[in-house]
Amino acid sequence: MPFYTHEQLTEVLRQAAIRPSKVYLIFGERYLCLRTASELTEALLQETGGTVHPIDSDREDCATTCAKLRSFSLLPGRQVYRVTDTRLFLSKNIAKSVWDRFCKAHTDDKADQARRALGALLKSGGFDPVHAEKDLTSLSETEWKQCFGFSHPGGDLDWVRPYLDTLSEEDSTTVAGP
Repeated sequence: MPFYTHEQLTEVLRQAAIRPSKVYLIFGERYLCLRTASELTEALLQETGGTVHPIDSDREDCATTCAKLRSFSLLPGRQVYRVTDTRLFLSKNIAKSVWDRFCKAHTDDKADQARRALGALLKSGGFDPVHAEKDLTSLSETEWKQCFGFSHPGGDLDWVRPYLDTLSEEDSTTVAGP
C-alpha cells in the first residue's frame, strides 16, 4: 500500500479521480485530516456521483462499521464511507496516552474533551460505558494493569466519577433515543 504525505496531496487527488483505491486511511493532525478527507471525497464523487455515509466515533459501533465496510450497496453511484475518529484501531498500546489526554483535559477544565478521552480509554480496556463495571475507582492495581496495559496512576480516583456518570447518562439517553 503506498504512503503519501500532505505535500503529495494533489497527486493523490488526481489519482483518486482517475483510478480510486478501495480504502484510504488518513491520519495525523486532526484539522489536516478533516480537510484532506473532504477534498478526497469531492475527488471521488466528482465524476460518478454517489453518496457519502458519515460515521462518527461518538456514536460508532465498531462491529456495525466493519459490516458496512464489507457489504455491497444496492444504491447507484459510488458509496463513500467517511469514518471519523474511529475506535477500530484503539488498543492497550495507546491507553496511557489516552489517560494522559484525559488528565490534561480535566486539568484544563475541558469537560467534553475529557469525557471523549475517558470513553476511549474505557473502550480500549474492554469496558462498556453504560454499565457499572466501568467504575475505574474500584479497580486494583493488578486489574488496572491487565485492563489498560499501564500502571495504576495511584492516588484517589474519585475525581473521575462525575465523568463516568456523564458517560452513563449520555449513553443511556442515546440508547433510549427520542
